[in-house]
Amino acid sequence: SYLNKFVEFISKEEIEIKQDAIKLIPKIACEISTDKLFNEFSPFVQNSIDDEDENLISEFLSIIPSILSIENNKSNSHKLLSFIEIGLISYNSKIREEALAMYKIILKEAINANKDFDVYEFVQKLSSSIHQKYRIAFLLVIPIVYKHLNSSQKGRIASFLKQFSNEGTEYLKKMLAINLKELSFFIPEEVFST
Repeated sequence: SYLNKFVEFISKEEIEIKQDAIKLIPKIACEISTDKLFNEFSPFVQNSIDDEDENLISEFLSIIPSILSIENNKSNSHKLLSFIEIGLISYNSKIREEALAMYKIILKEAINANKDFDVYEFVQKLSSSIHQKYRIAFLLVIPIVYKHLNSSQKGRIASFLKQFSNEGTEYLKKMLAINLKELSFFIPEEVFST
């Protein structure tokens, strides 16, 4: 089966063989149940990819639309957010952009498919991490999700931004400054001034 081939290929050292394994994922998505895909297979895949292996992450991001195109997966599209996390936390700006593009697509599908989908849950996970790369990912996704948040969640976003500007590393503060102009289009100015 494709699943057996994937397990064999992904365990190899050679990057080309690992990339071949990633290319099998859309076929596996057609072969196994939606529950198994997201609850068992997805965590296994993510644990198999080194977060510093940029070629493999890029290959991984490229197959997400194929998974999303399978009808049974549309109602579970929010579960694909965990697939792209590895790209959002990359220090490679090109990979972050690829992951962000996928995030926009998945978020739109998730909101359309499930009106009760909690947009804030994924954002909170990024913001509450002590690791800088997660906090940078948080800054990137805010402009995309802000309009979907309720007033309480928006207040928490403001608190996180203030915390980052006061307590963050110099690199994080620099990233906040770079993103501030874009964030200000979505977030009221008083958030940054109070």
